[in-house]
Amino acid sequence: MSPLVPLKRKKGEEKYPSFLYPPRQFEGERGSLVWAKVKCSPWWPGILVNSNDCGQNEAQDNFHWVFWLKDGRVSQVNSTSICDYKEHFKQFYKMSNQEKFVEGILDAIKIVASRSGQDIGHWTNRKLLSWAEGGFVVNKSVCCDSKAIPDIISQDLAKLRAFRKIEPQITVIPSIEDLSRKRMFNIDDSCIGCRECKTMVKEHPLFEGSLCEDCLENLKEGVYAIDEEGVHTHCAVCAKVGTVFVCGNIDCFRVYCLPCIDHLAAPGSRQWVEHEEPWSCFYCKLTTRSGFIIPRTGDPSERISSLFTGGNVPPLPQKKSNCGITVLSLFDGIGTGLVVLKNLGIKVERYYASEVDVKAVEVCKFNHKEVIQIGDVTKLPDNEISKLQVDLLIGGSPCTELSLVNPARKGLFDTTATGFLFFEYYRILTILSKKKTIFWLFENTAAMERTTRNTISRFFDRDPVVIDAVHFSAQRRARLFWGNIPGLGYTNITDANFTLEQCLLPGFNRKAKVKKIRTVTSNPSSLLQGKTKNYPIDVNGSPDRIWITELEMVFGFPIHYTDTGNINLQKRYKLLGKSWSVPAVQHILRPLTSFFINEKS
Repeated sequence: MSPLVPLKRKKGEEKYPSFLYPPRQFEGERGSLVWAKVKCSPWWPGILVNSNDCGQNEAQDNFHWVFWLKDGRVSQVNSTSICDYKEHFKQFYKMSNQEKFVEGILDAIKIVASRSGQDIGHWTNRKLLSWAEGGFVVNKSVCCDSKAIPDIISQDLAKLRAFRKIEPQITVIPSIEDLSRKRMFNIDDSCIGCRECKTMVKEHPLFEGSLCEDCLENLKEGVYAIDEEGVHTHCAVCAKVGTVFVCGNIDCFRVYCLPCIDHLAAPGSRQWVEHEEPWSCFYCKLTTRSGFIIPRTGDPSERISSLFTGGNVPPLPQKKSNCGITVLSLFDGIGTGLVVLKNLGIKVERYYASEVDVKAVEVCKFNHKEVIQIGDVTKLPDNEISKLQVDLLIGGSPCTELSLVNPARKGLFDTTATGFLFFEYYRILTILSKKKTIFWLFENTAAMERTTRNTISRFFDRDPVVIDAVHFSAQRRARLFWGNIPGLGYTNITDANFTLEQCLLPGFNRKAKVKKIRTVTSNPSSLLQGKTKNYPIDVNGSPDRIWITELEMVFGFPIHYTDTGNINLQKRYKLLGKSWSVPAVQHILRPLTSFFINEKS
């Protein structure tokens, strides 16, 4: 669930709850905690901010800017769709299995408690909810009526301001069509992202037109940013954030911001988008309303990947070694690296694995008894690492604190979070590289901030490439890869045309409703597809989730690979959601077959 994901509304369903009739204007000030909603979306806890806080233009008359708690985005909301948080808490609060919704409610309660002078340092979530349900009783002697924006929210707003460069305020923003008539705009020499005449550096991968350097960097940062509901967080055209419209096509997750619809599409397009249900976006369906948002033909995956391709492509190897390979796998998970090397037929002399998840280690040990587990990467001393005769170092540190879609991310440098584990990988790579030249591969989310991506690239002294598992499997799973594997920089990938239907177990009348599922994470909601949140499987007319054995095949593992000991289904799903895609990594490491002998040799 997200405050910006449209929901299906039943015919005749009322727009507002009965206790809000008749609709009235909300007159709250900056810092007010509220319940709010945008068209066809759920009511959500938020806080009122002004345009300077969030880096947006001034709100229209009778509208307010709302920062959605735990979602990290802002929307311009009609004041009749806003009401006081405390006053209407009991009407809107309900127990939900949607983690982000509950966390947003708890954040709002904490802000109320803090402003009321409550000492909540040792309060549990249950006590917070109990206090709120009891009417937010406060000690009036210490209560203050502050509407200050909390520091943690100010930090999120600062990121929004940094991302969105505010354009000069003007009374009327002409559309591109108006400018074109006046010969002030030409799609061939103006940036389609910012609509200014600048030096073009790259063609837009999805639509006709080109991008300036700033808009290209914005697109690289946002093109793979997808929230836990499977919806893109950045506009498909300009890669900016804000109020967006979501495509209704179950195989598409793109969104479009209001400025691009108003100024690039044909006149009247906004009304069409608002009332069309389901709405197929400009990329999915070329219409007369497309205006200047004209989709390019063919699969865009390779064009998007080429945005990240560095200039230096390692040459292919010329000669083969006479021995097998020794591997050190950091953040090993369930042993994906070893599965890949076995599939490639490379003889593995020794496979060292560093992993702290006990259940993941169980899966790896059950399937690969030869693996040497060496424990927590942060506790590996330099002198012990230097003794290892490693040929290949692989790893992908946890991405939660680096992902652009996590509004509470702490980045690379907070030692209390997992982002800093990147530096453990770099430490070990540095130690091993002093002895001899080794092969290495580092992976992380494609949806990371530009500054984070640039920092990692600076340490590795090379740019990443994007490789999406959609080319090799039935799952969209784009990831950034840094490394010196020969051929890593080549983006000419042949699509294997592998579909979800091929992964379903036969004999149960199970039919795939989509060709490819979206990126599977450790969040259960990632198994649902499209903005309508449907299960991807149909069984005799009824929807069904993908079975764990089928998901193992989607990831490229053998059936029952994670069926070990007493691991329950939920944990097995999570272990797969954190793992690499076997076919994608197999594509990357295939050139190593020219360096190391085959298992049968």
